[in-house]
Amino acid sequence: MSCRSGHEAAAAYRLLESGRSSSIVFLTVHTDPDVIRATLETGALGYVVKTSLTTELLLAIREAF
Repeated sequence: MSCRSGHEAAAAYRLLESGRSSSIVFLTVHTDPDVIRATLETGALGYVVKTSLTTELLLAIREAF
């Protein structure tokens, strides 16, 4: 796993390693393309920046399920 906030990394790891079927959409302040790519490579199904419109967040959640 590449560098990103500990909270993001820990959440993704716990969900992915739990053995349960989980859909992960990150809501974060990070806009760096390297961070976004690395997060999606961990298995997250979506990545939404906190400054995004509410409709973008809802769309990401719907697409993850």
